[in-house]
Amino acid sequence: MAKEKKSSKASKIVMTILAIPLIGIVTACLCGIALAFYIGICVVPNSDIDVSSYSRELAKTTVIYAKNKTSGEYEVYETLEGDVNRQWVELSEIPENLRNAVVAIEDKRFYTHHGVDWIRTLGAIQGFVTGDDGAGGGSTITQQLIKNLTGNSDKSVKRKINEIFQALTLEKNLGDTAKDQILEMYLNTIPYGNRAAGIKVAAMTYFGKELSELNLAECAVLASIPNAPTR
Repeated sequence: MAKEKKSSKASKIVMTILAIPLIGIVTACLCGIALAFYIGICVVPNSDIDVSSYSRELAKTTVIYAKNKTSGEYEVYETLEGDVNRQWVELSEIPENLRNAVVAIEDKRFYTHHGVDWIRTLGAIQGFVTGDDGAGGGSTITQQLIKNLTGNSDKSVKRKINEIFQALTLEKNLGDTAKDQILEMYLNTIPYGNRAAGIKVAAMTYFGKELSELNLAECAVLASIPNAPTR
């Protein structure tokens, strides 16, 4: 009789041990299905973002030129700034050293991913779960551009999921020139502190130089500022 009780108790323990991972698997499957439904119904239909409309609405500095009667040359007469000082510049006008430095610091796999760096994303998720603040963020240049344009800096999981699909859709829609367009918009939208927005004004603010006049060290400094502009 005692043996039967021990056997019955042991069976219950074994069944409980086996049931725990099974419950975990079922729960994970249900969560996965719910997430898939949420992405399919709420995220994917709203993942298309028109960055050109956002960039047109950005505050930009207006420069007024006047013709010098003596020299006959046009000179800057007045500069009208908004909340920030921003002057748009084409990607071809930005030194290659500066572009390379920004990519190396912000998103080293920028030219090989399709809007999302899954390696960094998984690392960021692991850091979030384990509470490791040194794990770093998972945002690519494409994702940072979307955040800068939309002004949505909410730290919620919902925003990050939306941002991931927006980044994937954006690069797909822009086609073969996606990387150049995104890098140009990014370099023209990021804040550099001291009311300087965009790389052209940053070069003039910190070094009093046009982009074409920057040396390698100055390019490196400008590439590092966006991580902590106020510092």
